[in-house]
Amino acid sequence: MQVTAAKTMIEIREIKTSERPFLDEMLREAAYFPDPSKKEEKLAELKPVLENYFENFGREGEVAFVAVTSEGLGGAAWTRRFSKESKSHGYVDDETPELGIALKEPLRNQGFGTLLITTIVGELSASGFSKVSLSVDKRNPAVRLYERLGFQVHAEGPNFYTMVKHLENS
Repeated sequence: MQVTAAKTMIEIREIKTSERPFLDEMLREAAYFPDPSKKEEKLAELKPVLENYFENFGREGEVAFVAVTSEGLGGAAWTRRFSKESKSHGYVDDETPELGIALKEPLRNQGFGTLLITTIVGELSASGFSKVSLSVDKRNPAVRLYERLGFQVHAEGPNFYTMVKHLENS
Protein backbone atom coordinates (compact mmCIF):
# COMPACT_ATOMS: atom_id res chain seq x y z
CA MET A 1 0.00 0.00 0.00
CA GLN A 2 1.39 3.42 -0.96
CA VAL A 3 0.10 6.64 0.59
CA THR A 4 1.11 10.29 0.41
CA ALA A 5 0.74 12.54 3.43
CA ALA A 6 2.35 15.91 4.06
CA LYS A 7 4.23 15.55 0.77
CA THR A 8 5.86 12.31 1.91
CA MET A 9 5.26 9.18 -0.14
CA ILE A 10 5.25 6.13 2.04
CA GLU A 11 4.82 2.43 1.40
CA ILE A 12 3.54 0.10 4.10
CA ARG A 13 4.65 -3.49 3.49
CA GLU A 14 5.62 -6.65 5.30
CA ILE A 15 9.18 -6.61 6.55
CA LYS A 16 11.83 -8.54 4.62
CA THR A 17 13.99 -11.04 6.50
CA SER A 18 17.08 -8.94 5.73
CA GLU A 19 15.42 -5.93 7.42
CA ARG A 20 14.76 -7.64 10.76
CA PRO A 21 17.66 -5.82 12.53
CA PHE A 22 15.66 -2.61 11.95
CA LEU A 23 13.11 -3.92 14.48
CA ASP A 24 15.73 -3.64 17.23
CA GLU A 25 16.23 0.02 16.33
CA MET A 26 12.48 0.61 16.33
CA LEU A 27 12.01 -1.16 19.67
CA ARG A 28 14.52 1.26 21.20
CA GLU A 29 12.64 4.13 19.53
CA ALA A 30 9.31 2.86 20.87
CA ALA A 31 10.49 2.95 24.48
CA TYR A 32 9.04 6.12 26.00
CA PHE A 33 10.80 7.97 28.79
CA PRO A 34 9.55 11.36 30.01
CA ASP A 35 13.15 12.47 30.53
CA PRO A 36 14.91 11.84 27.19
CA SER A 37 18.33 12.43 28.80
CA LYS A 38 17.85 9.18 30.77
CA LYS A 39 16.75 7.07 27.79
CA GLU A 40 20.06 5.30 27.08
CA GLU A 41 20.57 4.51 30.78
CA LYS A 42 17.05 3.09 31.09
CA LEU A 43 17.37 1.09 27.87
CA ALA A 44 20.57 -0.50 29.21
CA GLU A 45 18.65 -1.56 32.34
CA LEU A 46 15.87 -3.04 30.17
CA LYS A 47 18.20 -4.92 27.81
CA PRO A 48 17.26 -8.43 29.06
CA VAL A 49 13.56 -7.64 28.65
CA LEU A 50 14.00 -6.05 25.23
CA GLU A 51 16.00 -8.99 23.89
CA ASN A 52 12.90 -11.12 24.45
CA TYR A 53 10.95 -9.20 21.80
CA PHE A 54 12.61 -10.57 18.67
CA GLU A 55 14.37 -13.80 19.60
CA ASN A 56 13.16 -16.47 17.13
CA PHE A 57 10.79 -13.93 15.60
CA GLY A 58 8.24 -15.22 13.08
CA ARG A 59 6.14 -17.65 15.08
CA GLU A 60 2.33 -17.74 14.65
CA GLY A 61 0.88 -14.33 15.46
CA GLU A 62 4.20 -12.58 14.97
CA VAL A 63 4.24 -10.26 12.00
CA ALA A 64 5.96 -7.01 11.18
CA PHE A 65 5.25 -4.23 8.72
CA VAL A 66 7.53 -1.35 7.81
CA ALA A 67 6.95 2.17 6.60
CA VAL A 68 9.28 2.90 3.70
CA THR A 69 10.00 6.35 2.26
CA SER A 70 12.43 7.49 -0.42
CA GLU A 71 14.93 7.86 2.44
CA GLY A 72 14.55 4.19 3.44
CA LEU A 73 12.93 2.50 6.41
CA GLY A 74 11.13 5.03 8.57
CA GLY A 75 9.05 3.01 11.00
CA ALA A 76 7.69 -0.37 11.94
CA ALA A 77 4.82 -2.12 13.67
CA TRP A 78 5.18 -5.67 14.92
CA THR A 79 3.45 -8.21 17.09
CA ARG A 80 4.80 -10.84 19.43
CA ARG A 81 3.01 -13.48 21.46
CA PHE A 82 4.40 -13.85 24.95
CA SER A 83 3.84 -16.55 27.53
CA LYS A 84 2.99 -16.08 31.18
CA GLU A 85 6.63 -16.92 32.00
CA SER A 86 8.13 -14.37 29.59
CA LYS A 87 5.43 -11.72 29.71
CA SER A 88 5.80 -8.00 29.28
CA HIS A 89 3.59 -5.11 30.41
CA GLY A 90 1.31 -5.66 27.40
CA TYR A 91 0.67 -9.31 28.19
CA VAL A 92 -3.01 -10.33 28.36
CA ASP A 93 -2.83 -14.07 27.71
CA ASP A 94 -0.82 -16.58 25.69
CA GLU A 95 -3.14 -16.25 22.67
CA THR A 96 -3.11 -12.45 22.33
CA PRO A 97 -0.35 -10.85 20.24
CA GLU A 98 1.20 -7.72 21.72
CA LEU A 99 1.68 -4.78 19.36
CA GLY A 100 4.76 -2.60 19.20
CA ILE A 101 5.13 0.44 16.96
CA ALA A 102 7.65 3.19 16.32
CA LEU A 103 8.33 5.86 13.74
CA LYS A 104 11.43 7.94 13.24
CA GLU A 105 10.89 11.53 14.37
CA PRO A 106 10.36 13.13 10.92
CA LEU A 107 7.46 10.76 10.14
CA ARG A 108 5.50 11.28 13.35
CA ASN A 109 2.13 13.04 13.53
CA GLN A 110 1.37 12.55 9.83
CA GLY A 111 -0.96 9.55 10.00
CA PHE A 112 1.69 6.92 9.29
CA GLY A 113 1.34 5.34 12.73
CA THR A 114 -2.37 4.92 12.06
CA LEU A 115 -1.57 3.25 8.73
CA LEU A 116 0.88 0.84 10.33
CA ILE A 117 -1.54 -0.08 13.11
CA THR A 118 -4.54 -0.55 10.83
CA THR A 119 -2.44 -2.69 8.48
CA ILE A 120 -1.21 -5.00 11.21
CA VAL A 121 -4.63 -5.15 12.89
CA GLY A 122 -6.14 -6.15 9.55
CA GLU A 123 -3.56 -8.91 9.17
CA LEU A 124 -4.24 -10.23 12.68
CA SER A 125 -7.99 -10.14 12.11
CA ALA A 126 -7.68 -11.99 8.80
CA SER A 127 -5.54 -14.60 10.58
CA GLY A 128 -8.32 -15.26 13.09
CA PHE A 129 -7.01 -13.47 16.17
CA SER A 130 -9.74 -12.05 18.40
CA LYS A 131 -7.72 -9.27 20.04
CA VAL A 132 -4.41 -7.47 20.17
CA SER A 133 -2.78 -5.76 23.15
CA LEU A 134 -0.13 -3.13 23.78
CA SER A 135 1.58 -1.39 26.65
CA VAL A 136 1.97 2.36 26.79
CA ASP A 137 3.32 4.82 29.34
CA LYS A 138 0.42 6.85 30.74
CA ARG A 139 2.29 10.08 29.88
CA ASN A 140 2.88 9.11 26.26
CA PRO A 141 0.77 11.21 23.84
CA ALA A 142 0.26 8.01 21.77
CA VAL A 143 -2.41 6.96 24.30
CA ARG A 144 -4.87 9.19 22.39
CA LEU A 145 -3.98 7.52 19.08
CA TYR A 146 -4.57 4.06 20.52
CA GLU A 147 -7.92 5.11 22.00
CA ARG A 148 -8.97 6.63 18.66
CA LEU A 149 -8.15 3.30 16.99
CA GLY A 150 -10.35 1.35 19.42
CA PHE A 151 -7.91 0.24 22.09
CA GLN A 152 -9.31 0.27 25.63
CA VAL A 153 -7.53 0.14 28.96
CA HIS A 154 -7.45 -3.48 30.11
CA ALA A 155 -5.13 -3.09 33.11
CA GLU A 156 -3.18 -0.33 34.76
CA GLY A 157 0.27 -0.31 36.33
CA PRO A 158 1.92 2.46 38.29
CA ASN A 159 2.86 4.40 35.14
CA PHE A 160 1.56 2.33 32.22
CA TYR A 161 -1.61 1.01 30.67
CA THR A 162 -2.14 -2.38 29.09
CA MET A 163 -4.63 -1.70 26.31
CA VAL A 164 -6.63 -4.17 24.21
CA LYS A 165 -8.43 -3.91 20.89
CA HIS A 166 -11.03 -6.53 20.03
CA LEU A 167 -10.85 -7.58 16.37
CA GLU A 168 -13.46 -8.44 13.80
CA ASN A 169 -12.42 -11.66 12.09
CA SER A 170 -12.64 -11.72 8.31
